[in-house]
Amino acid sequence: MGWLFSIFLIILGALAVYPAIVQTWPGTKQGLDRLLPYQGWIGVLGVIWGLVFALQLLAHAGAMGTMTGYPPIIWLVSLAGAVIAMLLGLLFGYSLIAQHALGNNEQFRRRGEELRARLFARQSPLGWAALVLGIINFLMFLVR
Repeated sequence: MGWLFSIFLIILGALAVYPAIVQTWPGTKQGLDRLLPYQGWIGVLGVIWGLVFALQLLAHAGAMGTMTGYPPIIWLVSLAGAVIAMLLGLLFGYSLIAQHALGNNEQFRRRGEELRARLFARQSPLGWAALVLGIINFLMFLVR
């Protein structure tokens, strides 16, 4: 599951820094253009999968005080990737989350918009971090 999450993290990162990726590697434009209409749903999946993966990693860390099953460096990189996946997922999936989960509560909507504005200002660094962590995590799971 870790390597599959790494691939998903790479996709999230590529969507976050779409202009720079397409400019650097023009061959990726066609594939990323196919994913753009589903960016909101990919974001919702990022929030859910990032949360589940982070909780799973934290449960492994709490099991008898050891990180059973994961070497410490893979655990740390995976946890950082899970947090970034949740943040990018909130950014991409905000419109769907606001529409279906926040309902008509004005206070939740206002706080959600504030969070989205703060995340939007950091979209590019989060995207590059997702790409780097996804690639490193994928390579570590291959070597492990």
